[in-house]
Amino acid sequence: MNRLRLIAASLCALIASAAAGVSSRHYEIITDLPPRDAEPIVERVDAMHDALAKRFASFGHNNAKRLHLAVFAEIDAYLAHLRGEGIDATNTAGLFYVSGPNAGVASYLEPQGIARMHSTLQHEGFHLFAHTHISPDLPVWVNEGLAEYFGDGLFVKERFVLGGASADRIHEVQTAHAAGKTFPLEELMSMTNAEWNTAVRTGDPRAGVLYDQSWSLVHFLLHGQRGKHADRFENYLRAIARGVTPDRAFEQAFGTRDLTALTRSWTNHIETVEPDALFTATDRLRFFAEGLAGLHERDVTPASMEELEDQLKRRSFRVVISGSHGSSRSLAAADEGIFDAPPADRRRGRTAYELRRPAQRDVPPSIRVTGLRTTPSIEWHRDRDGRLTYQIRYD
Repeated sequence: MNRLRLIAASLCALIASAAAGVSSRHYEIITDLPPRDAEPIVERVDAMHDALAKRFASFGHNNAKRLHLAVFAEIDAYLAHLRGEGIDATNTAGLFYVSGPNAGVASYLEPQGIARMHSTLQHEGFHLFAHTHISPDLPVWVNEGLAEYFGDGLFVKERFVLGGASADRIHEVQTAHAAGKTFPLEELMSMTNAEWNTAVRTGDPRAGVLYDQSWSLVHFLLHGQRGKHADRFENYLRAIARGVTPDRAFEQAFGTRDLTALTRSWTNHIETVEPDALFTATDRLRFFAEGLAGLHERDVTPASMEELEDQLKRRSFRVVISGSHGSSRSLAAADEGIFDAPPADRRRGRTAYELRRPAQRDVPPSIRVTGLRTTPSIEWHRDRDGRLTYQIRYD
């Protein structure tokens, strides 16, 4: 396992608004977190960079400069750091930035929590990688769609698992499409950065759909119809990296500019794509963890999954799993099937939720999912200020 070369003298000098820098395999690190907290975050981001480099190995390297990773314990230090780079990061969970000779990605731990921070660093980390390794001029739909795709990646036993679609992620796209809220592919694929950003910043009710639909289109192009379009999609990206205009790049890669057949195939993919068991289990465990944390604040400790279901339904519990921008998945105790075990891996039989009583009184029970190729579970701990937090662990 790679370990950060954290320098004790530097760490002693860390303060909330100006943190000392150390290095990982791919990044210059700026953090005010103690080594025990910073190390697993940086290892994960390094592993993400490795996964991206492997996936896009044929694209070369457009920028040999060292990249920056800035991760802070609190939002105030994050905002202050980016102000120093000339960036107003108000109302952001994290971002990719280019400031003079520096290019980097930044986020913070509190108050958003570690799960959203990880997703944000993966999403924004793709934007950084795309800017330096593929092209700074990717069409916004493919840039954001791929960022969502990699943002959803699961860090399992020191490697990234990519490409899975959770039942809840699929449901969001299916619901939007059935309600007529998705965009015609011609409109989505021709949208400019300015048009996209205006929709997001003005609170356009379809802003979240932009991210979900772009994710689904990328997922289709990489995995739909047994990977039929994956090579064409990569050729499309490679042509853009050479400076070909997006319309012309699409025509070269797919042999047409007519999106009729692609729209029909993508729509079928939305309606028929099978949810991934591990990705679904992870979404559901995040839902249960938020519910357990809320009950714990009220001194309620469920002794079984049935009791947890009863308590959350009585309170009409709902949680929004937010991405780094407009994308989100809303899960509610009243949703049909939310307490059902996730779909099983092929040839592995049944899955089940197991609620386990806590080893100590100051944390809620844990839940794990059995019957999958790896066993995800909720892992509780207290941060340095005593706040309850969790992460999903994979054994």
